[in-house]
Amino acid sequence: MAHVTLTMEEYQALINSSSVPPRIRVQKPAKKTGVPNPKLSRALKAANNRARKKNGDFKKGWNQARVMSTAHASLKRGKK
Repeated sequence: MAHVTLTMEEYQALINSSSVPPRIRVQKPAKKTGVPNPKLSRALKAANNRARKKNGDFKKGWNQARVMSTAHASLKRGKK
């Protein structure tokens, strides 16, 4: 492979030249929002009431994942 050496002037001219086009940021299309489900909202309120203490903390053994899965399960049971 050939060894290429640039002078300082050539290097500065290369750096300052606008031969490299600027990067264009491609904007992603906006995500579509889903239709709100009032039954899921009621199920989430019920699950949150079961999962939370009076001060708003989770009871032992509960976390947000369990609240969501409980709400979805009760919603699924209600559809049958």
